[in-house]
Amino acid sequence: DAIRRTWMNVNRWNNLTSIDEQYKRIKVMFLFGSYTDSGDFDQEFYDELKEHDDMYMISNLREHKTALKYKVLWGTKQALHHYDFDYIVKTDDDIVVNLPVLITDLIALPRDR
Repeated sequence: DAIRRTWMNVNRWNNLTSIDEQYKRIKVMFLFGSYTDSGDFDQEFYDELKEHDDMYMISNLREHKTALKYKVLWGTKQALHHYDFDYIVKTDDDIVVNLPVLITDLIALPRDR
């Protein structure tokens, strides 16, 4: 929820008008493995899950630094299967992304593939 209240909150940006349409095309995916052996999450997690459609639980993956590569691969596979996109950006909960700058820079890149 902290990410949605800070750098992912479009209302917090002052000079967004030039990239409004680009921002609307961003799809956010929050990926979670389990934190317990039982795979259970706390009630706050389930409440947030009901409120947003951007959270994905990987039930057979235990959260640990060695599991990160599997979360990234799983998320990439899901993104490829469900979304049409030009770029994918992986961040973590301790990263802040300046989305207006990132979008502006990505728009300026050549579109050759």
